[in-house]
Amino acid sequence: MLQEKMAQLRHLAHESGRAKGPGVTVHQSVQLSPGHTPATGEARRLGQGTPQQIRADLSHSQALGIPVVVCNFAAPNFEELGRAMEIFAIQVMASFPEPA
Repeated sequence: MLQEKMAQLRHLAHESGRAKGPGVTVHQSVQLSPGHTPATGEARRLGQGTPQQIRADLSHSQALGIPVVVCNFAAPNFEELGRAMEIFAIQVMASFPEPA
């Protein structure tokens, strides 16, 4: 669904003349919930699930041309927050190259 919406946005930007210049930049915000249990079903949110699922989500966003993803971490306490951030840094971000 996001892919179709991105194509429609690019088409509208082109028709309005915005594609010749700064164009349109899309940023995405993700509520991260990394864990070791796969998230399944239609209720699964972007950025929720195992590190492998989150890597796939971010790769998909990158393939759609979304240059920036804002990551928000939520946890019931500081210990869980630190754990989620550590999982993300080591098991997710380590798979993506540093920007030039």
